Amino acid sequence: QGPARGPSPPPCTSYFDVGTVTCKIGVEPWTSTDLNVILIVDSDSMAVIQLGLSASRPDGEGGSLDTIDFIFDNDDFTGPGTYSFNTSTEYILAMNYIPPGPGSTFQATSGTVTITEFSFDLTDVNSDIARGRLAGTFSFFGCTTYYPSRVCESPDTGVTVTEGTFEVCNFDVIYY
Repeated sequence: QGPARGPSPPPCTSYFDVGTVTCKIGVEPWTSTDLNVILIVDSDSMAVIQLGLSASRPDGEGGSLDTIDFIFDNDDFTGPGTYSFNTSTEYILAMNYIPPGPGSTFQATSGTVTITEFSFDLTDVNSDIARGRLAGTFSFFGCTTYYPSRVCESPDTGVTVTEGTFEVCNFDVIYY
């Protein structure tokens, strides 16, 4: 179930999102520690309805953000495992790269995300934050797409994202 991993880091010690997302966009290394992880939880069953991760970084050219995000809906996410990007149903499993400045959003049309660890604890004093860990890897090819067909407008202008890793602690929680 995924690559071998070293020892787990110590438990999170603060109530802020902590962690790192890394990858290569084309051949350029990309890293972010500005993370937001959201769990939408069923308030009756306490089951995860949706899981989302967004990682951003300033581009160095006036502060616009360079962002990678992904979202799982409960129909697709069943815990650790490898998931292929779903290009036929919007928002079930999606990953995007949004470069800085005006322009395109590159939506994953092929590739996978592998979750090697997912755990959370809603028993903390602040019910809007859950302690836990989310870790894994990802890679994808993305392009701008026509809705609703989700077919690349021009496949030769897409972006390839490889060697992606994520490891985060603490989640913002929304109850539904």
